[in-house]
Amino acid sequence: MSQKARKRAAAIALVALIAGGALAYGQVSGTFAIFIAETENPNSAALGSWIPPPTLTSTALNGSPYATEHLVWVSGNSTVMPGAAANPVTGQALLYADGGSAAAAVCPAAGSGSYASFTPSPVLTATSTTSDVTGTNVTDWWCWELQSTSAGANTSGNWTSDYKAYTSVQSQRLFVLTGVSQNNTGGTLNKVENGDQLVLTFNQNRGPIGAGNGTVYVRICNTGRILVSTAAIGGCAVTPNIGTITGQTISTNRSCTATSAGNGTTTLTITLAACGGNSSVGAGTATFTPTGTGLAATAGTNLCSSTSAPDCRATTTTRF
Repeated sequence: MSQKARKRAAAIALVALIAGGALAYGQVSGTFAIFIAETENPNSAALGSWIPPPTLTSTALNGSPYATEHLVWVSGNSTVMPGAAANPVTGQALLYADGGSAAAAVCPAAGSGSYASFTPSPVLTATSTTSDVTGTNVTDWWCWELQSTSAGANTSGNWTSDYKAYTSVQSQRLFVLTGVSQNNTGGTLNKVENGDQLVLTFNQNRGPIGAGNGTVYVRICNTGRILVSTAAIGGCAVTPNIGTITGQTISTNRSCTATSAGNGTTTLTITLAACGGNSSVGAGTATFTPTGTGLAATAGTNLCSSTSAPDCRATTTTRF
C-alpha cells in the first residue's frame, strides 16, 4: 500500500472511530440522529472530528392564525470544538417532510433524503437559534430537520456539498377545518330555519364546547354573513369565536340558539333552533372562515384561521 493510500485509510478510520464513540458514549444527545457527508469521491474524508449538531429546545404552534411553527434550538456553532482539527458550524438549514395524516406522525429518518427545503427557504446563519416557518400539507403532520454544515479547513477531498450534521425535530399538527356543509333538514329548501344543520369537519378530533356538546349561537345576517360562536352574538358586525360563512345572499336577520353534537369526533354538527322564523338563502359558494378561539382540538390546538397559504378555510355549494 502506498503512503498516500495509508494516510487516506487512516483518516477514514479516524472519522469512523469518532462517530462510533460519539454515538456509543452519549457525547451527542437529545434528538441527534446521524451525520452524513455528500461527495462525488467516495475515498475522500472529512478530517479531524464530527460537526456539532443543533440541539432542539422547544417547538410550538404560533398563536392565531395557527398556521406557523415556532422552533427554538441551540446552534452547534456554540460548541467548543476540540483541537485545531475541528469542523466548526459555518451554516444551518431547515428542512421539511410530510408526516402523513394518521393519528400519529410517521416522520422519515433524518438524513434519509425524504426532506426538502422550504420554498422560499428560511434564511438561517450559523448562529441562528429560532425560526417561524410554514409548511405544506397542513392537514397532515409536519416533520422538521435541522442541519449543521461546515465549510471548514478540515473538509478535504472533492466535496460537492458541505459536511452535514443532522438532528430530527419533533412533529406538530395543525387543527384544520377540512369541510363544511349546509343540510336542509328543516323542511324548506333555500331557507334558514329551525332543524337545518350546519356540519363542520376537521382533520382531528375536536374538543368540547363548554362541558361537552354545548350551545352554539348562530346569527343570520342580511349583509351576507352567517356567524357561528360559543358566545351570544350581539349583532352582525361582531367577529364570532368559531367562524363566519360568506358568499351567499340572505334576506332577513335571524338569531338562532343551536344545539351541537360530535364532541370527541372529527365533526361538529350544529342543529338550528329558536330562530324565530326563516330567512331565504341565495345560491353561491359558501366559504367558512374560522375566527377566534372558541373551538379547539382535543389535543388543545386552536383552529387554524389562516386565509393565505396555508389556507384553512372550507367551501360548500350545498344550501339550507
